[in-house]
Amino acid sequence: MLLENQKMFALRAKSSADSIKRNNEMYEIAKSGFETIGGCYFLKKLLPYGANVSQRDFIDKTGYECFINSVNVDDYVGNSYLEHGLELVRNALSAWREFNNQEVFVAIISYDDIGAKVRFHLDRMNENWLSDDLESYDEAILIVDSSELGFLRSG
Repeated sequence: MLLENQKMFALRAKSSADSIKRNNEMYEIAKSGFETIGGCYFLKKLLPYGANVSQRDFIDKTGYECFINSVNVDDYVGNSYLEHGLELVRNALSAWREFNNQEVFVAIISYDDIGAKVRFHLDRMNENWLSDDLESYDEAILIVDSSELGFLRSG
């Protein structure tokens, strides 16, 4: 699955991942592996950021995962936020496919003038992080999951 609003479609049409140098910290986050806690999946490098919360603090597992599996791209790079966010997503979803190719892992990128945020969660029935109406968001939004092999290979 790959869904995006018109704002993201226009931005991606103008972006070029070839123009960025790999950010090692973000690459390490993506390739750090996964840990399962209570049926939730977390990127290992991001787990320390959730030390003060637990699943019972959220209405569902997706909310818990999105809270911990959250990366502010502008904390790691000073420009090309969307391109770096897309690269993080490709690397993390590729790592997921090596870890678990039976279940679908979802990545969400939101982008505005300030920067980009990337979140990850397992695809679960009746649990969503975002509204179905992506056009209702002020920021550019992209949702892609680990089954989108074409997205994972592009760049």
